Amino acid sequence: MGYERLSLNDASMVASYAEHIQRYEFALSHCRGKRVLDAGCGTGYGSHFLAANGAKSVLAVDISDEALAEARQRYKANGLSYERRDVESLGDDPALTGTFEVIVNFENLEHLHNPAQLVKGASRLLTKDGVFITSTPNGAITSKDAAGKPTNIFHVKEFTAEELASLLLPHFRFEMYGQWLTNDGMLRQVRARELFEQLCEAYYNPLSRLGRMIKRLLGKKVLAPPEYSGAADSFSGDYVILPLQTKAFQWPPTVLIAVCTKQG
Repeated sequence: MGYERLSLNDASMVASYAEHIQRYEFALSHCRGKRVLDAGCGTGYGSHFLAANGAKSVLAVDISDEALAEARQRYKANGLSYERRDVESLGDDPALTGTFEVIVNFENLEHLHNPAQLVKGASRLLTKDGVFITSTPNGAITSKDAAGKPTNIFHVKEFTAEELASLLLPHFRFEMYGQWLTNDGMLRQVRARELFEQLCEAYYNPLSRLGRMIKRLLGKKVLAPPEYSGAADSFSGDYVILPLQTKAFQWPPTVLIAVCTKQG
């Protein structure tokens, strides 16, 4: 089984880094000087960001050996360590109970078959005044098939704000935030679609087809057809994180973020 991740080994990091790292930037004020768990760290770029910008320590865990191998090779910092663990069973380890002051869990809930186990475990792993920060694609707008399942093959369930609240409420009080495309980001995506269509028109032009055929006959390399990922390469001004109730733009947020503290 494959795993969805951002990697320097392909184009995914270029396309999505700014959007993803903004969530770690958002969480940083909670993490400075604290013992942090990055649950579902992927290739470790966010774990490294927290460790390099003031977290006391960061334990970064993921279930993918491939992702962790890249993380250990590329993202090293004082106080940062990596372990292979299943985030759904972290709460079952008594050695971790009450260990962390902050747990970050970004773009991971939608991959889990039992996300409630992660949420329950997070409440066990946190100190009394600990903070759990989690995010997930906005299930109210993401693409689904006829059966209501996410079309993203790596996702099990994408949560609406109401569903995310129901998942968290048994264990946490929380404030909900949205990550919105800004006007700049929306315009960039419109332009990316236009450019993709222009590239396709040029690539599939009969003369271009003939040129590629001749190149193949001559044993020369031929470029693959244009690919469209659904979004433009992201830049720092393309997204903004604000309280969900502000309804900051006419369009809904692409991602939901919850900042949680333990019930009681």
